[in-house]
Amino acid sequence: MIRIACLLAVLPLSAMAGAWDVFERYCLGPMEQIVGFDAPGLASDSAIEASKVFTVPNAQLTLDVSDPTGRRSCEVLALQEEPALIANQFLAWSASLENIDRYVEVEADPEALTLRSVEWREPQLEIAMRFINDSILLSAKDTDLES
Repeated sequence: MIRIACLLAVLPLSAMAGAWDVFERYCLGPMEQIVGFDAPGLASDSAIEASKVFTVPNAQLTLDVSDPTGRRSCEVLALQEEPALIANQFLAWSASLENIDRYVEVEADPEALTLRSVEWREPQLEIAMRFINDSILLSAKDTDLES
């Protein structure tokens, strides 16, 4: 048992995290803070200059900085994970005291639950959760909207 605990302590986040954790770490955090993307298996200062796809346990991560206008986006497609669990994590995050006043729900896409940042970030940021077949796609993208 101690060996397992030690192994878990040294594994990178992506080796033991679910899709929501991967989304928070590699997408949501950098997008909210407007900092460069960090990616699994790359040094934290490695620049991502186009669209790159990374497969990590439980998820496929796409980081995209190739938009000619400078807008960035990222998404995580959950693989082999219960969609209801991820949906509940998304909803818990959006309803947390830290975030409840930072985002508003918008009807940008009838197939997705989409939230848009308000006043604290420019350009505004859209966070979305979309059910695709038996999975969930989580995305974060810069908009062309100002606060």
